Amino acid sequence: MADNHNIILLYGLENYIINERINFYTNKFLSEEDKEFNLITYDMQETVISAAIEDAETMPFFGDYKVIILRNCKFLTGEKQKIEQNLDILINYIENPSPFTILILETPNEKLDERKKVVKKLKELVKVHECNQLSIQEVENWILRECQKNGVKISNETINKIIDRVGQNITNLKNELQKCFLYLHNEQEKVITDELINLIMSRSLEDNVFVLTDYITAYKVTDALQALADLRKQNIEAQIIVGVLAGHLRLLLQVKTLMEKGYAQNQLMNMLNLKPFRLKKAMQIVQTKKLEELKLWLMKLSEVDMGVKRGPNSPYSYIELYILSFGKGK
Repeated sequence: MADNHNIILLYGLENYIINERINFYTNKFLSEEDKEFNLITYDMQETVISAAIEDAETMPFFGDYKVIILRNCKFLTGEKQKIEQNLDILINYIENPSPFTILILETPNEKLDERKKVVKKLKELVKVHECNQLSIQEVENWILRECQKNGVKISNETINKIIDRVGQNITNLKNELQKCFLYLHNEQEKVITDELINLIMSRSLEDNVFVLTDYITAYKVTDALQALADLRKQNIEAQIIVGVLAGHLRLLLQVKTLMEKGYAQNQLMNMLNLKPFRLKKAMQIVQTKKLEELKLWLMKLSEVDMGVKRGPNSPYSYIELYILSFGKGK
């Protein structure tokens, strides 16, 4: 259990959750008037830790507390830093913090470097919040609460479609839902429908490549080439496309393997942590495919990966040839 409640560590890839936590602690200790003088933010890629700690040890100005936010604390991870930090200063402060300062350390990284002395000390003594991707159930509940707060109706099926289209990143979901709320602002019947999603919601990279996978596995070569062209117009690198495509094919291989072992849809959903729509689609694709066929597709894609990384031609040309090979394999 953390012993020091005046120091908070926030890390993870979910910026929305990190900012919500920062707002919670800031509002808990500072009034709106106090924020003008006693809310200070440092970018730790540009500031030495000694300057931030010196500020933390200075009394607040006309208030009981001051909140100091240390952004981009890359020194807690394995990433390279712009400037060298004397972390002994921070460790000493963690052990003897100022009672009037709320110190919030933040880094937008999935993991911390557990080998570092400062990370061990933080985990031992302070409040630590991991702010990474929520589970599908948590995301579904979050979307429902956001809609209810804005007086908008939405079905469970539509929630699943939004997650399938946008992904599980709360920041992206917040932006896309806001578009819907603005669109429905003057409508008497405020309902998010599939038609509205198709009209105004952006597709995630994952979703765009899933469409490409769908066309390839259905042997729709022309549609697949057009989907690739669309990704290219969005300046998505060929290597990224191949990586996401390989992930989708590995998923199809997993689903097929588990289906042949007799696992039911609910079991697969829990084992693979998949959204219902995505699992249903994967099951439909592999139903008419042989296991060896899926393995061959994945093996051929590894050759495409080599071409994209080291080949003499345009990286996209190797993906195009891969797609064209499906015109012969039906």
